[in-house]
Amino acid sequence: MFKTKAKQLKETVPFEETFHAFSLSKAELRKRLEDALPPLVPRHGIKEKYGIPYSDGYLANQDSVGMGAGAIRVGNRVCYEKSALIEWLLQRIA
Repeated sequence: MFKTKAKQLKETVPFEETFHAFSLSKAELRKRLEDALPPLVPRHGIKEKYGIPYSDGYLANQDSVGMGAGAIRVGNRVCYEKSALIEWLLQRIA
């Protein structure tokens, strides 16, 4: 059962190597993120689904103190515009 769940998780993270390959340049990291993320990225499950190294709670806390990626509401979901999220990630990671 564990192997199945691990395999499923690995299949849902399209660019898990992105954040583990610290030798990437900012330009290469930006390109990988732009290729992998949808135009609107929902906050819920962002770590599991997209491999972004921050939890939903951490992102919510950063948004609440004005240091987040600029969350927007789409219906009852909190999302990030792809470009704003990429810029925020690059400032924090690179």
